[in-house]
Amino acid sequence: MRAFTRWVSLVLVYTAAAVLPAATFTVTSTADSGAGSLRQAITDANNAAGGDTVAFNIAGAGPHTIAIATPLPPITGVTTVDGYTQTGALANSLPVGLGLNTVLKVVVSGAAATGPCFTISASDVVIKGLVINNCDVGVSFAAGDFDSSKVEGCFLGTNAAGSSRVDQNPSKQIEILALQILVHIGGPTPAERNLISGCQTGINVATPGVLNNNLIQGNLIGLTASGNAVLSPPCGAAATGLTANMSGSAVSGNAIAGEG
Repeated sequence: MRAFTRWVSLVLVYTAAAVLPAATFTVTSTADSGAGSLRQAITDANNAAGGDTVAFNIAGAGPHTIAIATPLPPITGVTTVDGYTQTGALANSLPVGLGLNTVLKVVVSGAAATGPCFTISASDVVIKGLVINNCDVGVSFAAGDFDSSKVEGCFLGTNAAGSSRVDQNPSKQIEILALQILVHIGGPTPAERNLISGCQTGINVATPGVLNNNLIQGNLIGLTASGNAVLSPPCGAAATGLTANMSGSAVSGNAIAGEG
């Protein structure tokens, strides 16, 4: 009986040690680098074990603009970058057809950077509650055997109000490269819906015929946040590649400028 108890205790100790703790790294500055910066928080999350969160606690009412000079480090571990942790930010609560009442307080601007602002190079990465603008590519899902990553509740290519275009020479707001599966851009709930506008290519799905397990749903593409005006240049269906590369419910519920 004593030997059995000792064996159980060893199993419990090993199991507890095997569960990797999650950590939170908080952005407190709009600086491009250094302590409290978004760049440093992503770097710290990449170097930490477990599923981590990049949170925001920048002083002041905002919106706060983080102007990056070079692309942010690729996200290489299970990480949630959560702009809704910034004081005053609120997720959308309106259903499809009524626009978006999202309130965003953190802007990531890539006007000085060349390349993607965010690169997802891991599974189970979530980017939410951010304005992402002036990027060559707002969010790039890098080629690789990754899955179950998401962009939700973000404004891409616009100002924080979602009322006007910001990008001057955008390439793509979101790109999904080969082998990515179960990627979610938006989703069925109000809080997941994105605004993707002010672009040549709203969402570029790179590999035909293999990405039908992904989901692009509930987004406003090429419109203002109110949903009742087009932002030029529009990000229409022909530009996104959705029709060619995805089908069925995977692309349902999107409002796309120029599409009836």
